[in-house]
Formats: sequence, C-alpha cells, structure tokens
Amino acid sequence: MNIIRILVKYYNRKMLMTVDISALLAVLFEAYHEDISVEFQAMSESERQLSSHLSDHGIVAVDQRFQVIELCASGARRRTDLEVRAIAVGQK
Repeated sequence: MNIIRILVKYYNRKMLMTVDISALLAVLFEAYHEDISVEFQAMSESERQLSSHLSDHGIVAVDQRFQVIELCASGARRRTDLEVRAIAVGQK
C-alpha cells in the first residue's frame, strides 16, 4: 500500500476555520481514495504575504486561505485543482 502524504497549509487558524473541512476531506478522498495521510501546517510569513494583498483601504485581504500540497519522493506539487474543487463543494 502506497500512502500519499498531503500537506494542507493554512493562512492562520481563523482562516482555516472558514474552510469546510468535511468538503476538503471528501475531495481528498475522492482524488486519492483511502491511502492518504493529511497534515495541517501554518503558512510561513513569506507564504502569507504571497497569499494576501493590501486593499485600497489599507486592510489585508486574504486571497488564499489554504493550499493543498501533494508530497512524494520526487518532490512537492501544489494541487490548485483540489483547492478549487474543495471550495466549490463546500459552498453547496
């Protein structure tokens, strides 16, 4: 059995709580079946800066609340397709 490691990086705890975790897990199970290991990790400061922008009113606006990263022997690959699908499923 080949376990696929998934890293979910989140902007901060408050932003993670706005994500439908059930929908996210459903999308991950659909994509990888039952052979996955999921880890949650806060984004670094530089990752947070890349995931947000300063609005015209001087307020930080978060563009990406979380990222799904597939970890494998050949390296890490961001799965924006799964991120988009998890958000869409969570909004239904």
